[in-house]
Amino acid sequence: MVQYFDVIVVGARCAGATLAIRLGNAGHRVLLLDQGNFPSDTLSTHAIFNNTVWELKDLGIFPLIPELDAPPVRNVLLQFEDVKIEGSLPPIKGEEDSYCIRRSYLDQAAIQKASEIPNVTIYTKVRVKDLLWDEDRVVGVKTKDALGQQQEYHSKWVVGADGRNSTVRKKLKLKPLIDVPTDFACYFTYIEGLEAKSEPTFEVYRIYDRTLVIFPTNHHQHVVFVAFPLANRLWIKEFGHNSKSALWDFLKTQFVEIKFNNRLHNAKIVEKIRGLTGFSNHWFSGIGKGWALVGDAVIFKDPALAQGIHDAIYAGKILQPILEKAMQTDEIDETQLDRLYQEQLQAKFRERFELGIALTKNNLMSAEQKLFQQTISQYPEAVEKFLGFYNYANNMDAVTQIVRSIIEQAQIK
Repeated sequence: MVQYFDVIVVGARCAGATLAIRLGNAGHRVLLLDQGNFPSDTLSTHAIFNNTVWELKDLGIFPLIPELDAPPVRNVLLQFEDVKIEGSLPPIKGEEDSYCIRRSYLDQAAIQKASEIPNVTIYTKVRVKDLLWDEDRVVGVKTKDALGQQQEYHSKWVVGADGRNSTVRKKLKLKPLIDVPTDFACYFTYIEGLEAKSEPTFEVYRIYDRTLVIFPTNHHQHVVFVAFPLANRLWIKEFGHNSKSALWDFLKTQFVEIKFNNRLHNAKIVEKIRGLTGFSNHWFSGIGKGWALVGDAVIFKDPALAQGIHDAIYAGKILQPILEKAMQTDEIDETQLDRLYQEQLQAKFRERFELGIALTKNNLMSAEQKLFQQTISQYPEAVEKFLGFYNYANNMDAVTQIVRSIIEQAQIK
């Protein structure tokens, strides 16, 4: 028996599940597939800034998150070499609190919300083995479950929401529009007993060619993320030999400038180390004949910006009405749809994508950049605009304008 859906979404984490919720609530028959089992963790900074909290509440996901003992965060500390920028993220639609929630809890809540919609069908532990074609148009997927059973599902549209190494995208044999390899390796884990700040804080340190990210998360633990140049073969070798021992040594010895070792006296690593030894910042076409991409499958940038969850959710918000428009007619111009999708993705994400590319290259801060950061750090109004760039409250032009104004006023005096 052929099973037919309006949309098949491949990938059931934050990009795929939230798109399925939007399409399901709009009355479309949706099949949501994932090769994983839930709840489960995944490589992620886990950061949910207040702009993302608003999106999750709007979708009805936030109240379903179990184990919400992650502390609400309002304070952010960004340190670039010896320059500290510290303050609060600007409120977004009344939301002030940000969180760092384990993906096992967040993704499970999103799937639970999707499962409450009668016309959304969810199958996990199912791998997409191939796409189904009608001449040059994608019309479904061929799958295999954990028991080895194969099944075909047909649809008007297949959406790849299956991450930066998307199977759907590989089957389409797409070439990236932009592809910038990183200069860094990165690793993360969970640590308990870390000496915390006086108030919950998102901490990001870029000390020359090393990065340290510390976010307070569930169970009184912290997500700790480090990055260093791929060219540092000694550390690459150490992490490859014994990642837990290497991470511990790295934390103790590589951030003496901020005396981080003093915060580790009672700390211990409580879970396995996850890492990426090389990745690309990529941007792909997003729509073609019978297919679309969303989340990291279409755009992936350096995780140091910590907006991956937001961007995955928001890209689905952009894609939903475009797919609905396409399903209302038999005369589909996919080139026009992709142009519309790309225009909106560019408007929302391009500026931060370009910053991600800058961060992903092993370039030390220039004197001009240092002056820019120093100026921001000394003026609360500039700090607010700078942090507002990270949670989409404003763009970088607003930051540049206020810094330029401050410098001009200082020159007049």
